[in-house]
Amino acid sequence: MVVFLIFVVLFHISLNTALEPLLKYLPKSLEAEEQSLLAAEDGVMAPHSSGTEKSSHIASNGMTSSTDSPRKDLGPAPHKKPNFITKFLRPDLYTDYHTLRRLVPRGFADIVYDPVTERDAYYHPSISSQTPLLWIPRDSMGVSRQECHHSGRVIPISDEGAGFDEKGKLTWDSETARPPIWQEKVYY
Repeated sequence: MVVFLIFVVLFHISLNTALEPLLKYLPKSLEAEEQSLLAAEDGVMAPHSSGTEKSSHIASNGMTSSTDSPRKDLGPAPHKKPNFITKFLRPDLYTDYHTLRRLVPRGFADIVYDPVTERDAYYHPSISSQTPLLWIPRDSMGVSRQECHHSGRVIPISDEGAGFDEKGKLTWDSETARPPIWQEKVYY
């Protein structure tokens, strides 16, 4: 058991030393590469800056904006199109940043979120959402109204828009109004 513990500690130390340069320097180098590619697309020679200057295409939130100026074509691929075997044997050549950047769609939709959605986007739904509304069907004997009255002290509950038909099947009014538990879908 002690040998296994020593092995795990040494493995984690070596893994942390191997990943530290990627976590520290890779985002900075990709940002500089993206700035030079944006400048090349606009036909402007990219000056070698120290990283303090931002391109006019990088917005304050870090996203590239496609509305500043008309974008030019991405140009030819950085290398010829590989076959499956070549791509499998040499992934370092054919999965570089220039090639994969061409696959990402850019400027296809302007999605604007309200401030509450932006603030709560990465929260777990149990943290950011309100207490769910319990929606029960209304019955002719008044049990649902009594249940709404008693349970309404503990949890939000409603019996609006749903009921039972003659055969005892559950029905709800899908044509006139939205159900009380409806929420707008947020597209990320």
